[in-house]
Formats: sequence, C-alpha cells, structure tokens
Amino acid sequence: MCDGLTVNREALKQAAKTAVDYYNAGSNGTRKKYSEETVNDLEKVILNCSRMNSVDSEINLILIEEMPAYFLGQKDLDDVIKIAQDRVQKVLGERG
Repeated sequence: MCDGLTVNREALKQAAKTAVDYYNAGSNGTRKKYSEETVNDLEKVILNCSRMNSVDSEINLILIEEMPAYFLGQKDLDDVIKIAQDRVQKVLGERG
C-alpha cells in the first residue's frame, strides 16, 4: 500500500492479497474492485520486464556537487572526472 513491489514472487502474492482486501474494503475511497486476476496481470507485466531503471542518490549527489565546476569553467573535465571517480569509489568502498 506504499507504491512498492516485493522481489520475491511468493511475498508479492501475499502482499497483493492483503492489498486487494484493503482496497476492496473501500477504506481508501476507491471505487474500482480488484481481484486475483488483477494480481496475475501485474505479475505478467513484471515477468515481461527486461530491465530496471535505477538511480543511486549518493552518486548523483556527487555529480551534482562536482559538475558545476566544469560548467563554470573553474576546472577542466578531466579534473572533475578524477575527483568524481575518487569520491564514487569511496562511497562504493564503504558499502563493501
């Protein structure tokens, strides 16, 4: 009920049953009724996915902090790349 999907298929089915019961109870104001067929359709969509678009917020933050120096002409691109790569490697190293 918080816009997320589980990775495990059995867990998805269990969570989906809970969600179907919740949404069909009408406590959220929805008028649409959900069923096991709805869950099966969702599973089919998931199984047909071939890739996932994902963003690493810590690495994005590094790029947001380092790139302005290049665009403002304060550093050349190679320097910015070296600094960004070093910082990213530290973040990845800390994660193990």
